[in-house]
Amino acid sequence: MSDKEILTRIGIKDLSFDFLTISQLVKRGIIEKPLDGNHGEIHPKSEDFVNSGIPFIMASDINNGAVDYINCKFITKKQADNLRKGFAKSGDVLLTHKATIGRTAIIKYDEQPYVMLTPQVTYYRVRDQQKLDRQYLCYFFESPFFQDTLSLWASSGSTRAYLGITEQGKLPFVLPPINKQRKIAAIISAYDELIENNQQRIALQEKMAEEIYREWFVRLRFPGHEKVKKIKGMPEGWEVETLGRLLAEIIDYRGITPAKLNSNWENKGIIALSALNVKNGRLIKLEDAGRVSEALYERWMRKKLEPFDILLTSEAPLGQVYMLMDSEKYVLSQRLFGLRANPKRISPCYLYHYLLFPIGQNQLIARATGSTVGGIRQQLLKQVEVVVPTESLLKSYTEIVQPMFKCIYRLSQQNDLLTKSRDMLLPRLISGKLSVEHLDIQFPPGMEDRP
Repeated sequence: MSDKEILTRIGIKDLSFDFLTISQLVKRGIIEKPLDGNHGEIHPKSEDFVNSGIPFIMASDINNGAVDYINCKFITKKQADNLRKGFAKSGDVLLTHKATIGRTAIIKYDEQPYVMLTPQVTYYRVRDQQKLDRQYLCYFFESPFFQDTLSLWASSGSTRAYLGITEQGKLPFVLPPINKQRKIAAIISAYDELIENNQQRIALQEKMAEEIYREWFVRLRFPGHEKVKKIKGMPEGWEVETLGRLLAEIIDYRGITPAKLNSNWENKGIIALSALNVKNGRLIKLEDAGRVSEALYERWMRKKLEPFDILLTSEAPLGQVYMLMDSEKYVLSQRLFGLRANPKRISPCYLYHYLLFPIGQNQLIARATGSTVGGIRQQLLKQVEVVVPTESLLKSYTEIVQPMFKCIYRLSQQNDLLTKSRDMLLPRLISGKLSVEHLDIQFPPGMEDRP
């Protein structure tokens, strides 16, 4: 069967595209031989990690098409220089191939000459940019055709998903002419840039809200503070109250264990949130979250979550918080509390920031129990002490900060729509069903200078 017949059979409409394998890309000198990180005894261990140095990138550090260079592990340059492989450079395309399969990113990091990879991650380095655009390479790896193939091959014959370097060489690759690659990359990049701009706006709104909290309630430079007396270091009219007395209710589903959820997983339905999905200010990894049927949601969630409810992880890791702004349906598993503030007693926005900042975190830790994995029970959670400012000050604070949270939510919604549109467009471009032949593309600045 010819390459053109193969293209037609797999749904590729543009016959100017070539059908190759990864190994053929290497043989033709289009890419260098892909490599992953060091295996065995020379693989860096937990005791080798340092506070700063060469980023040591694991599969878990790659999310939503980007590498987390802030929260990843680091090793010394001296140790890194003694390793055999896994030296990935800025511009390389990353692909996760073990346990966590199919995450992609392009390295954009110039603070060190390279980053190091674990054996979970492969880097692909473009050698001939006249034949292959690195951005297209990354987008092809994200396409459903490639992701489905990778997942199928990685899951066959093993209890844990894995596809080594040798087997990766057999993976299929659709190679359009370079001008079409760049047009495809430019179209999808436009969506990515809009998403990134919104992410920056979200970060700015979050930073502004947190800075107001610091200024008013940590530094105590709230409006009119000059005229307020302090009694034992606390402004007059403020009080300390227990969390239990400030909440309308605690939504607690500790009986819904992971085992119970796992036995009822479905591909579609209501998202079942766990502690792993909540990170301060974010709902993360929702694509990995389990789902349950509408019937089970109605049976389990007798109390439904509402906008401005606060999600709090009760253990491992303790104290991660997120404030809901939507009316989506969620199921909570056993390591999450849903906290509903009594608006007559406390502002949800203030309570969210209080629990997010060190004073609230320390209160949670102080009441945690357990020797190895600290957790907090509902009764002890109710005893957490909260510093409560005056009603008028809380009202002023909410009037300023609540619109910021709503703006964050609107921008997040926009990103969800952009992401869905992008993900629908990508396979049509990769397959040639949506032709770019006659499109007059305005290339982004980063692409204009490519050979």
